[in-house]
Amino acid sequence: MTGKLIYLGDDPMRAASFKLFGNLFIITMMAGLADMNRLAGAVGISTEDAFSIFSWFNPAPMIPGRAKTIAAQTSRPRSNLPMARKDVRLMIEEAKRHGVDLGVLPAVAACKNAAIAKATARSIRAQSLNWMDAHDSVHHRRRGRGTLDVATHDRLARVRPRAHSTPVPHP
Repeated sequence: MTGKLIYLGDDPMRAASFKLFGNLFIITMMAGLADMNRLAGAVGISTEDAFSIFSWFNPAPMIPGRAKTIAAQTSRPRSNLPMARKDVRLMIEEAKRHGVDLGVLPAVAACKNAAIAKATARSIRAQSLNWMDAHDSVHHRRRGRGTLDVATHDRLARVRPRAHSTPVPHP
């Protein structure tokens, strides 16, 4: 895989696993390049022209930082996840508009959909828990003093789930 001999410990399964990790990355990268080539052809741009992007855009330096973030488990779906999903959708739709099916991006879209759903569920659950905590806190304070302090009222107002309203059509 690398042409280098690297000691990864006494367990041969560990070394075999690292070989699989490297090959997985290479195969995924090649599949991404294949989709990029399909999309380029769909929109009328030559493969050579499309791949010229790598003369001024080098994604390799991003890999160690992103891998470190994932390994530290600090990578949580952020606000850019829906934006990335939108971009994936645009790529798939543009290819389809030209009668081209992409190989990898539909699977990426499914993964992003799952991550967005999980983040949404986690956010809704957190808001509900925060609201219940605030409600319990207010309830106990009311019983104790009979008044609601401003800070608790403000916190309760911020986290209380709001009912969804039906939009009124404009005339």
